[in-house]
Amino acid sequence: VNSPETEIFHKGQTLYRLKEARELLAKSKGAGLVISEGYLDVAAFERAGVASVAPLGTALTEDQLKLLWRMAPEPVLCFDGDAAGRRAAFRAVETALPHIQPGNSVQFAFLPDGLDPDDFVRRHGTEAFQTVLASKTRPLFDVLIEREERPDQPGITPEQRAALATRLNTLIARIGDRSVR
Repeated sequence: VNSPETEIFHKGQTLYRLKEARELLAKSKGAGLVISEGYLDVAAFERAGVASVAPLGTALTEDQLKLLWRMAPEPVLCFDGDAAGRRAAFRAVETALPHIQPGNSVQFAFLPDGLDPDDFVRRHGTEAFQTVLASKTRPLFDVLIEREERPDQPGITPEQRAALATRLNTLIARIGDRSVR
């Protein structure tokens, strides 16, 4: 059970199972660090030998990203394979964008529709999950493009293409490190 925010405990400044993930990363040569939405997902990843953490009942914060980047230069965000998981990924893009720089970014692994990481590992096993991490991760920029392209529109007009370019340029301008732009 999550405890409430207090003067000495701030959910947005820590990650569930951070110490254990750090220890597992130190002794394994696995897929790296994975961030999931929930505690059961972290437990499933640990059973699969994958170092994993989760936010404490909050969306991923800037402070949590900074903790992650101390452990891994490009942690993989693996959220539930549903609309809520995709929205969480898109919010994480917004959070990470101003802070990316050479050696600090994020990648994304998307699971099949309707499966959360715990379900996926239970149904398909550790090797299948390792395959997802090894071959189906996508860089932040690809996820940003997917979000902005709005796939619900069947065809793209020149005006829509111009609007897309404007949105992307505005978002790219948010990147704090000019060498990445």
